[in-house]
Amino acid sequence: MKSLVLALVLFFGIVGLAQAQTLVQQSPTHLDSCTAESTATSAGNAVSTVTLTPPAGQYVYICSIYIVETANALVTGAAGPLPIFTSTNLQTNLVWWGDNSSLTAGQLVKIKDVRFGYPLKSATAGTAFTIASSGTGQSTYNTRMTITGYFAP
Repeated sequence: MKSLVLALVLFFGIVGLAQAQTLVQQSPTHLDSCTAESTATSAGNAVSTVTLTPPAGQYVYICSIYIVETANALVTGAAGPLPIFTSTNLQTNLVWWGDNSSLTAGQLVKIKDVRFGYPLKSATAGTAFTIASSGTGQSTYNTRMTITGYFAP
């Protein structure tokens, strides 16, 4: 009888341990939350760069890119889509052309407003992801670039 009781205690003890749950993620936030953000603002005729720099050995995962131009005063249209915005540290770097058309004071023009369903992964670990403006636009408007992302292996 003692051996039957001992066998049952051992059996239910082992079954109880086998069903114990363990946490897969021990962080209060999602590991893929877009918690890194960077913004750069400048006059249309000034160079500016927005950057997300990961820790060593990690990649930047880009969640969103937002680029706009806002008129400070009347903007007279000019030839060519300026300024030009270029990215770095992607497998294929992206380029966006600005809007060099006529604008009234206070008018906002979206150049790019995208949120990626699956974030873009930077090409090289430990290297910053950047977007830079060429600074070849007009002084009568401002450019604003914002990127969001997170860092992971």
